[in-house]
Amino acid sequence: MKKLFNYCRLCLKLLSRNLSTLLAFEIIYSVITVFLIYPILSFSIDKTMSLSGLTYLSNDNIIYYLSRPATIFIWLAVLLVSCLIVIFKIMSVTWYVHASYNQKDISIVQMFKLGGKCTFKPFKSGVILIFLYTLLFTTAISGFTGVDAIPEFIQDYIYESNILSILMFCLYTILFILSIRFSLNYTCFCFESKNFVSASKKSLELTKKNFFIVLLGRVAPVVLIFFIGFIIKTVFSVSSILIIKFFCEPDMQYLYSLKAVRAADMISIAVQTLSLTISYASLSVIYYKLKNKKQEPIPKYIPPKGKKHILLNYVCLGIVSVIFIGFTILTAAGAPDDFAFDINNEPEISAHRGSSVDYPENSIPAYAAAIEQGADWIELDVHQTADNIVVISHDANIKRIAGVDKNIWEMTYAELETYDVGSWFSDEYSYLRLPTLDEVLKLCKGKIKLNIEIKPTGHETDFEKNVIDIVKANGFENDCMLASLDIEALKKVKEIDPNIKTLYDMTVAAGNISEMTFIDGFSIEETFIDYDIVDQIHQNNKKVFVWTVNEPSNIINICKYDIDNILTDDPLTAREVINEEKLSDSTVDFVNLFFKEEMRTQYINQ
Repeated sequence: MKKLFNYCRLCLKLLSRNLSTLLAFEIIYSVITVFLIYPILSFSIDKTMSLSGLTYLSNDNIIYYLSRPATIFIWLAVLLVSCLIVIFKIMSVTWYVHASYNQKDISIVQMFKLGGKCTFKPFKSGVILIFLYTLLFTTAISGFTGVDAIPEFIQDYIYESNILSILMFCLYTILFILSIRFSLNYTCFCFESKNFVSASKKSLELTKKNFFIVLLGRVAPVVLIFFIGFIIKTVFSVSSILIIKFFCEPDMQYLYSLKAVRAADMISIAVQTLSLTISYASLSVIYYKLKNKKQEPIPKYIPPKGKKHILLNYVCLGIVSVIFIGFTILTAAGAPDDFAFDINNEPEISAHRGSSVDYPENSIPAYAAAIEQGADWIELDVHQTADNIVVISHDANIKRIAGVDKNIWEMTYAELETYDVGSWFSDEYSYLRLPTLDEVLKLCKGKIKLNIEIKPTGHETDFEKNVIDIVKANGFENDCMLASLDIEALKKVKEIDPNIKTLYDMTVAAGNISEMTFIDGFSIEETFIDYDIVDQIHQNNKKVFVWTVNEPSNIINICKYDIDNILTDDPLTAREVINEEKLSDSTVDFVNLFFKEEMRTQYINQ
């Protein structure tokens, strides 16, 4: 703990040595990237869609889009620019820390000069290597493994396989070890090496037998950024509430305080953007410690020629101060109806293949449990037998659940009934057979809604029509949506009966997807969910379903986007997580400390 504290203290000391310069750099860098570079990159990506003749991306056109020469060229250019942006910041911060370590002043102009010079240095000494390194290891160096970047449904698929789980663990272990050993690549490249290969060798030399020292230096910035964010959030929240209680009308104080604390949350999140800066400051600290340990001389800081332009630092700080004060005023003065207590916006819950955590998927017991656990919907998958009976199964082949390598479309229903599809889960379910859509509709009628995913294989006859006929025969038209990954299947549904609600299951979602007029809702993989796509869909009076979300932290996060429905394998846990978040939201808990119960009740009941 003492060593960790010493790392944090030295990081803070070096970061604060030229603090006005660092803050000015962060402001200018953020403004340039957010308001100039990112929009240009976004425009470039949108341009690839228009050059491909597309207005949106979905399952049915993603391969075509990715195979276009313009797409490949522009995406490579975007990756190149993105790497340059990251490298520039790393190099600039590394020189900033080096100046502070050598007890020298450094201005914002000098930071940009030194960072820019090192950013374009690789073009003379191994550009491909440094860009590959940046793509592969920057995420790991900045935040350990980056496993959260993998969509949850892929993680679930990996974790269900022992072999894949072991391989994934080995891969991340190797990447993490390599990220430790090569942690000092950029630092060595800045100060000691003419090319990235020799910088990598020097990093290996310095980190050899010092794994835990480097690891400690990696933990230090995580602790530091958490502490800084917590302090800033607390100070801003308390000061805002006190100002609001002093100046605002009593009947609006509670609502404005909630808004102010939510704003503090956003500020705290913004502070997290400094994590890369602090991370590389920490790596510089490690570099100095290891050089001293090996009794090697540390390169001197030689400032670039030219004026320092220190005044520019203070101009930037003045601008951000004005923005900060204005943001506080606007937060307190915002229209209360826009806040609308989004903590009470509760999405519906769909039991993915029934309650498939505790019962065999797509089985009558799983559906009965989902109803009992209070799910709003059940998501299920349908296939058709050789004699045109519509049955419930996720896979077209029953090998995974029955141990027999046979396709549903090849068998009659009588043959299909001979196979046990429950023992794979537990011996107590050996009696289970694949249920028909008809018997599931009869079980669920008046109890729960259904998301019925049609999975055509090309071997079926009148598949969509048969599903619709069964739905109508059971009077279920108003309590279900017919879904599919196959957009042609959904077009057929609308051709047969325009009143049946359709749901497009999407593994990829981008662009103006709402222009598909024959679609009533979109079931989107959670990775592609953001405010823009949710707003676009809602503005067209369509529904947003999100699949498949099981982790509590992911459930809480996805609820922030005002989505309509969450698909999950464990509806009971999902309901508990949503209710707990609704009742114990940290913002509400914090604000409640400053107000009497009778004063806040009127707003909670709105």
